[in-house]
Amino acid sequence: MTERTFAGYRLHEVLGRGASATVVRAEAPDGRAVALKIPHPHAQGAHLEREAARAMAVRSPRVVAVHAVVQQGRDRALVLELVRGRPLSELALDGVDPAAVAVVASDLAAALEAIHAARDGGAELGLVHGDVSPGNVLVDAGGRAKLTDLGLSRRRALSALSQSGAIQGTVGYVAPEVIRGRPVTARADVFAMGVIVHELLSGRRAFEGRTDLERLRATIERPLEPLAGPLGGWVGVCTHKRPERRPADGAAAARALGLAISAPS
Repeated sequence: MTERTFAGYRLHEVLGRGASATVVRAEAPDGRAVALKIPHPHAQGAHLEREAARAMAVRSPRVVAVHAVVQQGRDRALVLELVRGRPLSELALDGVDPAAVAVVASDLAAALEAIHAARDGGAELGLVHGDVSPGNVLVDAGGRAKLTDLGLSRRRALSALSQSGAIQGTVGYVAPEVIRGRPVTARADVFAMGVIVHELLSGRRAFEGRTDLERLRATIERPLEPLAGPLGGWVGVCTHKRPERRPADGAAAARALGLAISAPS
């Protein structure tokens, strides 16, 4: 079997395959273990350099690091930190201990805080994640979470609709205002994080439906079941239907979480 390489990186097993890219475990020319995210042909383009530059401005142990963009022929790939863990989507409905949920919530809030506050040369970049969902959260063997697949910024998120008219983001985690066509903001990221934590605590999908359209309608119209405990109250604030009633960004959500957890019962 011929050894496969890309831009000098030795390719090993496929870690994941999505609609726009394939992620492969790889070995860098210097021997480091990394993950290579290779966009499919329709997702290739010079925009990858711009996205990577923004993502590299995010510095947090709770966000999967983007190291570089490499190119082979006309194809480009992102070199990412290799995280040995499982997607939260594989764990979310298995029944997660509340203490473990608190750790994941804290990690996600820290990740969003770093993304929303990212700066370049002192100037705020205005980044948002845009697709906070269980499939984009990796959990390691110690139960710590990392957010991956960072790519959107507020400058690019002028519309919540793609050119095809499809909603950007994962159905069930897209904020109500985004479904209605408003811009993706930090408050939409906070909403998605709150939905994830609600599902971890309740052990079931937050917005059910037989079709994507039904789930989108449920997100807009159906109130989430209130959950008991300090985390439940925090989730309720993060998932408010009106964005102005949610924490403004990851930093505000992290502060609110800290107050909720430390408050006397």
